[in-house]
Amino acid sequence: MSQPNPVLPIVSFEYPDSQSGILKTRLVKVIEMDSRYVQGFEIQNSKETKFKKFSLNRIPKNGVALVRFSDK
Repeated sequence: MSQPNPVLPIVSFEYPDSQSGILKTRLVKVIEMDSRYVQGFEIQNSKETKFKKFSLNRIPKNGVALVRFSDK
């Protein structure tokens, strides 16, 4: 018997682009968040991409904002 997918938070925050350093708004389905990192799947063009780990030290003062909870 399969277990249901957990309801995961989707958050938004600004984060520097790895190539240009320019702040870019990220939309992430969070798997785990602690005092150092936000970890999850970035959503681009309505599709999840690969797993990413974002350092909270690099997120500007506006911080992380909850967008919604999703089970998909």
